Amino acid sequence: MAISPDLICTIVTTLQSLITVTLIARTRRNSFLRWICVPSITYMAYIEGVLIKMTDHHTYAKVTLSGMPFTVLIQHINLLLIAKVDLAGQPGTNAGKLASAFALLQSTRGIGTPWQVKNIPSHPLVLRAKPPSRGQFIRRQLAIAIWEVLALILVLTSLATHNVQDDDGSYIYGSGREFQLADSSMKQLLGRITVTFLFGFPGSLLFLDAMYRMASLISVAARMTTIASWPPEFGSLADTYTVRGFWGKFWHQNLRWSYTGVSTAITCRILGLPKPSLIERYLNLTIVFILSGLMHVFTNVASGIEGGNTGAMLFFIAQAGAIMFEDAVQHFWAILSRGEKNTAAETPVWQRCVGFMWVFCWLA
Repeated sequence: MAISPDLICTIVTTLQSLITVTLIARTRRNSFLRWICVPSITYMAYIEGVLIKMTDHHTYAKVTLSGMPFTVLIQHINLLLIAKVDLAGQPGTNAGKLASAFALLQSTRGIGTPWQVKNIPSHPLVLRAKPPSRGQFIRRQLAIAIWEVLALILVLTSLATHNVQDDDGSYIYGSGREFQLADSSMKQLLGRITVTFLFGFPGSLLFLDAMYRMASLISVAARMTTIASWPPEFGSLADTYTVRGFWGKFWHQNLRWSYTGVSTAITCRILGLPKPSLIERYLNLTIVFILSGLMHVFTNVASGIEGGNTGAMLFFIAQAGAIMFEDAVQHFWAILSRGEKNTAAETPVWQRCVGFMWVFCWLA
């Protein structure tokens, strides 16, 4: 009887996590043993990607899950070699240290740790005004997760019936059309909007948020963590009037700690760029989006998309350019208006409206 690829993948992932958790809990921050184990951890991530490709899951589930090996690998490297988390010299039992190391590995945003990323959304006002009991929190998370799954099913059903052929019979999303606007047909332009704002971002948001809420209710129900350890996964749409606000405040920050750790190591430790400096800031930004692009290409390859869809890499690298453009426009606007750069709370309504239109057109 053939062994399920899912089972093998789970075993490999567990072994990979055990190696990293043990190294964090039992070795010092500069231990050479950490470097020796990195090739093994990297190879396991490769095996996980191959196994995910072998599964018979729905394509959407594959696309969403197959980015995990790359993302988790970067987090392992970040904890072991960049942040150099060292629990070996701290007081406590070995079991306690292993538990703390495992919690760190799972906390991609570093909630409640010295490495907590910025722009973490606050709990909704209703939860802050009257903190819920454990049972109330679990019921709330379960109810929201259920309706998100139902909404996701509706999105996937619509995607399955979506017509991808243009009027001339060509493929609407063909390779090389990513930046063609002037000679695009109306069906192509509408197709971009449909895929981006009906299937792409909403589908990903619903899936990721539902998974996050299910993980939170299981963890809180098992008394492994507290409610405070589970702030919202996504921020407010009110912050999406700039591309920087979309990616840095609204969208999930699960990649921020690990990817920024790698980019900072490259710019400051390897290249020796002064921090803060303009070149360091924007090179960091570019490297983070390159890593995100690589993750999505890896995702596409593991999902069975031939060639990995290089358009994904172009899309994410372009986000860094868009943010640089925004910063330049805001800088020169501040000079022309002879005032300080406005904070989000002070940004005039008309500027926000222009910003929302800009982000809408850019992402589409």
